[in-house]
Amino acid sequence: YISSENNPEEAYLLKEEIKEFKNFSDKNFSKFEKEVLKYLIRGYSYREIAKILSKNLKSIDNTIQRIRKKSEEWIKKEENIKR
Repeated sequence: YISSENNPEEAYLLKEEIKEFKNFSDKNFSKFEKEVLKYLIRGYSYREIAKILSKNLKSIDNTIQRIRKKSEEWIKKEENIKR
């Protein structure tokens, strides 16, 4: 494992991928999906997110499944570009 802290090129590439994913999510995720993702990234559990957003657990679970599916599509697209 190469740490991006010690490798400027790796850090740059990681920053670019994060920027690309942010652009993708801005275009492809609903406002609610972006809100849920924000809490997921910060480490909140499904239950905590449901409570914060005043939604039932099933709604959060469904939203996270949509986020995963869309994210997997982005990953596959990125892998194809890099080949």
